[in-house]
Amino acid sequence: MPRGPNGRRSYRLVSHYLVYPAVIIVTLLLVTVVSVRVLREAVYDTHRRDLQVVVRIIRNVLPPQALTDRSVATAFCLRTAADTGVRITVIGGNGTVLGDSHADAREMENHAGRPEVRQALGGVEGISVRYSATVEQELIYAALPVYRTDAPGKNGSPAAVSTAAPSRNDARTPDSTPVQAVVRGSLVVDDVEARLATLYRRLIIPGILLISAALFAAARLSRAIRTPLRELHAAATAYAAGDLNRPIQPGGPRELTELATTFESMARQLQRRIHELEEQRRETEEVLNTIREPLLLLDAGTRIQRVNAAAVRFLGVPAESVRNRMLLELFRNSAIDAFIREVRETDGVAEREIATFETPERRLRLWAVHLTSETSLLRDQTLLVIRDVTPEYRINQIRKDFVANVSHELKTPLTMIQGAIETLTEISPEDAVERHRFEEMIGTHTARMTTIVEDLLNLARVEQEVHVTVAEEVAIAPLIRDCVTAITGDAPGPDGHSHVSISVPEELTWRVHPTLFPLAVKNLVDNAIRHGEGRADAPVTIAAHTQEDTLVITVADHGAGIPAQEIERIFERFYRVDSGRSRSHGGTGLGLSIVRHVARVHGGTVTVESSPGRGSSFTIRIPGGQS
Repeated sequence: MPRGPNGRRSYRLVSHYLVYPAVIIVTLLLVTVVSVRVLREAVYDTHRRDLQVVVRIIRNVLPPQALTDRSVATAFCLRTAADTGVRITVIGGNGTVLGDSHADAREMENHAGRPEVRQALGGVEGISVRYSATVEQELIYAALPVYRTDAPGKNGSPAAVSTAAPSRNDARTPDSTPVQAVVRGSLVVDDVEARLATLYRRLIIPGILLISAALFAAARLSRAIRTPLRELHAAATAYAAGDLNRPIQPGGPRELTELATTFESMARQLQRRIHELEEQRRETEEVLNTIREPLLLLDAGTRIQRVNAAAVRFLGVPAESVRNRMLLELFRNSAIDAFIREVRETDGVAEREIATFETPERRLRLWAVHLTSETSLLRDQTLLVIRDVTPEYRINQIRKDFVANVSHELKTPLTMIQGAIETLTEISPEDAVERHRFEEMIGTHTARMTTIVEDLLNLARVEQEVHVTVAEEVAIAPLIRDCVTAITGDAPGPDGHSHVSISVPEELTWRVHPTLFPLAVKNLVDNAIRHGEGRADAPVTIAAHTQEDTLVITVADHGAGIPAQEIERIFERFYRVDSGRSRSHGGTGLGLSIVRHVARVHGGTVTVESSPGRGSSFTIRIPGGQS
């Protein structure tokens, strides 16, 4: 038998309406069988009682001569049987048949062993239903005893007989009062069965009609209920599948119609509730997704139950694969897992900054609260908000490094100038050569301080530009030649600075900032010339071209190159690969930082390719348009 979702045995409702007519039919059949049996017993009892009455009457009119003369007994049996329609037999006290209405008494065997005769000879009425070998039929027998009352009469007259049974107050008993004879009557069972068959026919026809009516009514009832129930089942299946708009055509009895109406109304209300919940869910999702910080909802086992869009981007995994994953599985940082467990144990709010083991290292500020409200649907869950403070941390570090570097860069020339001034006060005015040497030293370091301050001002000006607001169409080739001339003091090419080579189409123009862009080019050219050693066999190459919708300018030198581990840091302020050599060449360590910022305000990038001993190649890419 099939089982329902809850494990219990389930039944088709319609099957109950098949059981009902079956129960009715079985009940009617049982009632019919019982009625027939009761009727049969009643008929047999009636015939037995009638037979007993007839036998009593016959015993009362039994002539005494019939107990001794077979001819008298036979004549009496024939006459009585013709009047009553009952087979009559007179049997002597020793079981000898004295007379019978349907057979020759002389040819009949001794009847002392017959059940009803044996009972009658014992002094009680005998009743039995059995097969008669004499007439070869099943008969109902009733036998009554005939008692002796006195001795034989004088002159040979027969003894008187008593046809009445001894009374309770009579001193005579069956043992003390001998049974003279037995009068037996019998009826053919077939006659009784024939009468019963007539009664059966009278009962069977109405029974069949009643059963037919019951089947017809059950079929009508089953059809009237089955159709609307199927409709309700189809509607319930559709509702379970999410189709709450399906109408119901109930029909059938009023109760089913009312049930269908209620069911359909419930579906409409459910649809409204679902719509409201969906709207609330969308609003909640929209609010959560507008939060810029990653937000995660964790269960008691630190499994992720819900995240916002920022968390999906932060974790870098698809949203559908985040749910039910362990927090430690995604972060692989025991400090974060320990922080969450600590918050859960204290049932409070906590904030902590944690460093990750990634490369490069990231610093995260975590804020977590354990939800303990008894009425909240999120009870026993933990809300975790993550904020990536790595940029702030790096800015603070850069600021600290910047202050330290500026202090260091200015302290050196100031110390040198201060020392030179103090020395000048001690040098004799006549020693012009020595005084001139220290005056040149003061001038050199003053110029270095001026360069540092100018670079700092340029860098501050570039950083203030979020994006280029003033752009002009500028010819790139003349701009680069002017930058080279401003740095070297002579024109590039065969007649000028021999180790600077320019490869730029004369017709190339681009929309750039007229002041900031040349500043970036000058710093790249100056950097290449200072690190290119100035050898004729190691020239500085400057090239420009367009690639799709981007201006590409490359400045390459053939100097010492940059180690791979230093490339990531060369664009930081005051960072030098070889600080002693850079200072000897007049570098401030701010040029490449200025180049990077200029590229950014133009919406572009700057990259470097370098190998130790083979030189470096810097490339600026500026998106935009060409005239």
